[in-house]
Amino acid sequence: MSIDSNTKKNEANQQHTNNQFITLLYNIVKICKHEFLMSRILVVISLIIALCIVLLALSSNGKMLYYSSIIIFTSFAFLIFGISYFLSIAMSFYHGIFGKYAYLTHSLPITLDSILFAKIFVFMLWSLVLIAESCALGFVLYNSVEYFKILKINISDILFTICNWFSWTLFEITYIFMITALVHRKKSFLFLHGIIIYFAIKILLSILLITFIDKTNIDITRNIYIIMPLVCSIVWYMVCKYILVYKLNL
Repeated sequence: MSIDSNTKKNEANQQHTNNQFITLLYNIVKICKHEFLMSRILVVISLIIALCIVLLALSSNGKMLYYSSIIIFTSFAFLIFGISYFLSIAMSFYHGIFGKYAYLTHSLPITLDSILFAKIFVFMLWSLVLIAESCALGFVLYNSVEYFKILKINISDILFTICNWFSWTLFEITYIFMITALVHRKKSFLFLHGIIIYFAIKILLSILLITFIDKTNIDITRNIYIIMPLVCSIVWYMVCKYILVYKLNL
């Protein structure tokens, strides 16, 4: 009798755990969906870039002036995408944690880590979209422009570039989260304060890093360029979380 009771109790606990996990996933998906809706501008720009790449592929044997115009327009679209990407990260974090969507975000029965990881996940996906479109553009140019055909492309270099891209993207996402958390209490010129602190800390870190390398004569390898931003990302994330949990009691 006791064995049957324990079995039913274990099954009930397992069912409760499964329900909690499903609810957690549902709420995380809800946050991800909300993040995508907030970054509609990135959807529009990425579609424009994709259209430009298709036009380049279809007009590879066309007039040079027309082809060059598309390349210039595509480059400009990539630039706008990059600027919009960084602004979207800051706006998403600010409005989701402190701004007009904060009540909705904090009303969900999930941890702060889950909220932040969901935001990071969405913007890492957008980084993947940018990488995919960059690779597609590179493939089109490589097969249509003579200059690119003479370039020697090494697979290991491509893999290193992609890994480096992802590590620095994670660095930037967590860094912008931290900067936004630092300046969110400013009543005026919030954006200006954020930009000043963003570049001030980066300049200071660059000076310290260059000084350290110069005095220690450390041999810099390619792997350092991947490991260093990952370590910094953890630091930025922990600082950001500390501000949110201990300073704001979230």
